[in-house]
Amino acid sequence: MARPKGSKNKVSSEARLKLARLKCDPIERAVKCANILFDDGQINEAGKMYLELINYVAPKLKAMEISQDAENPVSFNITLGGQ
Repeated sequence: MARPKGSKNKVSSEARLKLARLKCDPIERAVKCANILFDDGQINEAGKMYLELINYVAPKLKAMEISQDAENPVSFNITLGGQ
């Protein structure tokens, strides 16, 4: 049986607790490593690490697939500025 949607993952929770006990922040360490690589001129390697870190600050956009159907036209309502 799968765990209910929104429930905490036990393994992830235990890993977070262990990292906290060890005073280890993997994101902070990854940024430090990426900065060192960048400063050493290893731009490609630093870039790969920065791309991985982006996942923590910017959501991935989901692709939309739209098919053309004359009998069922697609309609969009877009609101900008939160209004």
